[in-house]
Amino acid sequence: MSIPVPNSAPPSCRNCAHVELIVVRFEGCAIPRDRCAHDVPMHPACAWHLTPEQIKAIVAQEQMTAQRIREPLGRRGL
Repeated sequence: MSIPVPNSAPPSCRNCAHVELIVVRFEGCAIPRDRCAHDVPMHPACAWHLTPEQIKAIVAQEQMTAQRIREPLGRRGL
């Protein structure tokens, strides 16, 4: 098991075209400062790695949750 390095892209993101692999050299030390060009956290569940079907399912679930939240407010006339 490898220990994650802070500010370093995880293996699932390293080959993504949207990841900028940056190394800052300071006093002889190489410090990773990788970042995603889309400003999203880098992790295995990155939205840029999902299929369109997975994204549609997530959006549908979020819409159902929002609808459930709004329903009680509509019944009260708010």
